[in-house]
Amino acid sequence: MRSKQRGLTLIEMIIVIGIISVLAGVSIMTYSDYMQRAKVSETLLLLSALKTPILEFARVQNDLGNWPATPASIGAITEGKYTTNITIAKPKIWGQVISLMSEGSIIFVYDTITHIWTCTHSPGYTLKYLPHSCK
Repeated sequence: MRSKQRGLTLIEMIIVIGIISVLAGVSIMTYSDYMQRAKVSETLLLLSALKTPILEFARVQNDLGNWPATPASIGAITEGKYTTNITIAKPKIWGQVISLMSEGSIIFVYDTITHIWTCTHSPGYTLKYLPHSCK
């Protein structure tokens, strides 16, 4: 009478370890892209929150060319966990995204004729992390 096999053979273990390592490699790459997009989203959120207060400030002054000197002067948040150096310079506001994968700035430009904000980015920024409206 033969005894039943217990456990896995060496070949079966190598195959299982190989499959797990391939899955881990793919998920790490996907996760790092997801984290970079989240960092960019934080910067976009902080900059978007500045649009209305800036225009309200200018309208109170009765001059669309008169913008606040700093974001802090209108009570805006000037930094986030992954965002630094939010700056106002008529007709632009921009924020620097802090990351290891891609350095650069996201810029919102206000057109005083059409009254539309346009999203753009600094030269050399990795485009795959930006939303379609900023490419």
